[in-house]
Amino acid sequence: NVIFGYVIALLLYMMIVLYGQTILRGVMEEKTTRVAEVVVSSVSTDTLLAGKVLGVGLVAVTQVVAWVLLTIGLALYGLPLLAKDLSAGSAAGAPGAASASSMGALAGAMPSLSLGTGLALLCFFVLGFIFYASLFAAVGAMVSSQEDVQQASMPVMLLLVSSVVFMTPIMTNPGSGLARTMSLLPFSAPILMPLRMTLIPVPWYEVVGSIAGVMLACLAAIWVSARIYRVGLLMYGKRPSFTELARWVRRAA
Repeated sequence: NVIFGYVIALLLYMMIVLYGQTILRGVMEEKTTRVAEVVVSSVSTDTLLAGKVLGVGLVAVTQVVAWVLLTIGLALYGLPLLAKDLSAGSAAGAPGAASASSMGALAGAMPSLSLGTGLALLCFFVLGFIFYASLFAAVGAMVSSQEDVQQASMPVMLLLVSSVVFMTPIMTNPGSGLARTMSLLPFSAPILMPLRMTLIPVPWYEVVGSIAGVMLACLAAIWVSARIYRVGLLMYGKRPSFTELARWVRRAA
């Protein structure tokens, strides 16, 4: 369960970073090539932002679901068939029989997840992706050159990296106050709450509260990012400061 929980949390982190960066660079490329000026003449910036997040998000969800189904298929059918072939091809007491019994034991030792837990994990991934994808899209609309991307995306990356930093303490003691607090914070809940759920039984009200907090954070991130996206997509020159970003949000509200 520890290994499985670690893999799930790391997979969520990698998928959010990978596809979030894809949205960021896509927005920046459209801005620098002046394609955005043509697109926004036909659709609103809010619709454009929603389309980007939804389109890339569906690709990410499809890939995760394909991996999960493939893993379940291998665990349920691949390992038993391999163990059966090893048993049939070797005599009793031979090394092949021992390998077959090991494969059967491995298949039986796979962690089992309930349907509710699986749906909660998928919900955390989708909400976490929407939250961070909206922030990455806003960062992409802020910058005008490749050199500014790394520095501009640093605050968003710090939120993600801080979640990974707390993975080891939470794996050591998933029932501690630190684990409960970090799994309820909106920026770290999409990664750390699934980690806790695969290690120990988490009370349902903590899971519901964590999902509700991430949903509210998603709404706030979309609202702020849409307004930065609306102004920044057609702004060129130096990277704006936090004061200028606040002015953009007020003017676009």
